[in-house]
Amino acid sequence: MTADVARGPDTAPATAAFREVGSLGEELRRARDALELADALTGGDHAPGRARRASRDTIESALDGAQLAIIDRMADPTLTPTARGRLSAALVQICRSRTTIREAETHRRTQALPSVAAVISRLRSAATVTALLERAPSEVARLGYDRCLVSRVDDGWWIASSTFVRDDAEFAEMITAAGSRAPRRIDASLLESELVRDRRPVLVTDPQHNPRMHPELLSVTRTTAYVAAPLVVGRSVIAFVHADESRYSGSVDEFDREVVGVITESLGLAAERAAYHERLQRIRSTLSDTAAGIVDLVDEMVETDLEPAPSVPAATGSGTVRATRAIAPSRAAPLAGLTARESEVLERIADGDSNGRIASSLFITEATVKAHVKHIFRKLGVANRAEAVSRYLRA
Repeated sequence: MTADVARGPDTAPATAAFREVGSLGEELRRARDALELADALTGGDHAPGRARRASRDTIESALDGAQLAIIDRMADPTLTPTARGRLSAALVQICRSRTTIREAETHRRTQALPSVAAVISRLRSAATVTALLERAPSEVARLGYDRCLVSRVDDGWWIASSTFVRDDAEFAEMITAAGSRAPRRIDASLLESELVRDRRPVLVTDPQHNPRMHPELLSVTRTTAYVAAPLVVGRSVIAFVHADESRYSGSVDEFDREVVGVITESLGLAAERAAYHERLQRIRSTLSDTAAGIVDLVDEMVETDLEPAPSVPAATGSGTVRATRAIAPSRAAPLAGLTARESEVLERIADGDSNGRIASSLFITEATVKAHVKHIFRKLGVANRAEAVSRYLRA
C-alpha cells in the first residue's frame, strides 16, 4: 500500500495506514512531498527547493518546523472542518515521514557491514597494488555509491587513476582524464591535504562554493557533496578514494563518511598484503635466477671434467711405439673446442629441437640449455642458431 496524499481542491488528503518502507532516498523524496503539502496548507516555507539535494538532517529539521506550523494553524478556531481535516492528514503524513526516514536509515546501516565485508573479501584476491587500485572504484560502488574515483598520491601529487560511474563508462573516462591530465600538488590550497595530514575521511557538503577544490575535477563531476578518505600503506598515503551520489539518500552524509573510511582502511590493509606479495615474487625470481646460474656453473664444470682425454701412445712388446686411436670427437676445429654436452646440444639444435625439447631429452633444465647455447655461440663465433647449424654442417 502507498502513503501518497490525494490533494483535490475540495477534498481532504487521504493517507494509507501502512506501506513498505523504501530506501532512504525514496523516503526523503516522500518527505519533500509532505513538506510541500504542509507549506501549501500553512503558508510556510519549510520544504527545501527541488533544485538542491537535502540531507537527512535537513529534511528532519524541516519536518519539525512543518509539524509546529500545522499545530499552530490547527489552533485557529475559525478553521472549517474541511481545512482542519486536511491539516490533520498532513500532520499524519509529516509524522509518518519522520518514522519511515529513521527506519530506512536503520536498514541502511544494518546492510552496510555485510556489504563492506563482502567487498573486502573480493579485493583480497588482488595480487598487486596496481590491480587493487584499478578494481577499487567498482567495488566501493557496491556499497551504494553511483560514482567513485580512486587517485594515486605520487611524490606529493594528486593524480586520478580510475573511476566508476554507474551505467556510464564514458563519463567515468572523462572524470579520470580530467584528473590525470591536470595533476595537482597536494598543499594547503587543496582540502585533500587534510587527508594526508590527518589520515581521516572527510565529508564535503558544499564543494561548488569551496575554493579548496580541484577545479578540473569539480567542473566535470559537478558534485554537490562527496566523501573522501586516504588509503594508507605503512606510514604513507598512497591514494585517495572519493565517492558521491549515494543510491540510498541521493547525497552523502556522516554515515557515508564512516562507511568509506572503513572500506578505505581495509583497502590499505589489502594493499599492504599485495605489496608484500609483490616483494615475495621479486625475491623468488631473484633466487630462481641465482639458483639457475649456480646450476649452469656446476654443469659446465662437470662437463669440462668429463671431456675425453687425448690419446696416449702405447708400447708394444717389441719395444716399438704404436699410436692408439684418438678418443676425442672427430670434429674439425673449432667444433673440437666444444665440450661433450655442448656438442650434444648443438646436434639437437641442428635437428631443429627447441630449448625445451633439448632440456627434456638431456634431463637438464632449460636455463642450463640456454647457458650451453650461449657458450656454443661464443666458441663458434656465431650470432644465432642458424649460423651455428651452418658451421656444424660444414664441419
